[in-house]
Amino acid sequence: MALRQLAEATTAGSRIACRLDCSGPDLVFDSRVSVHLYRTAQEAVSNAVRHSGGKNIYLCEETTQQLLGGVVGGTQRSKASGVESLSDRELEVFRLIGQGLSTSQIANRLNRSTHTVETHRQKIKTKLNLNSAGELNLAAVQWMLENG
Repeated sequence: MALRQLAEATTAGSRIACRLDCSGPDLVFDSRVSVHLYRTAQEAVSNAVRHSGGKNIYLCEETTQQLLGGVVGGTQRSKASGVESLSDRELEVFRLIGQGLSTSQIANRLNRSTHTVETHRQKIKTKLNLNSAGELNLAAVQWMLENG
């Protein structure tokens, strides 16, 4: 439902047609996971609007299943298994990301600059072989769900 509303709002607010093609609802019962899935989709749509120069955005059931599979089905495990390679500070930042905190919230909590937190985020992505902020968020949430 929320993804369909995102697609409709994108179409209404831009000159880009955004379409969601799913045969039925994908149910996620953990609200933290569902928030991160929505934010990941929102980031992807926002990047497509800003950088693609295209006229259409197509979100399909396969993409949704890949996102859900990564969080609910555990396919992110291989990426999250490198968590032991993180420094203590990187692990602390990773935990806070998994709790849903933004970069500025993490910076405030750790009494560090947002630039420092962004540097930690980049190092974490490199160590865990993650390609985007969305993948980092999903991996952090999955890790938090499994490890508390």
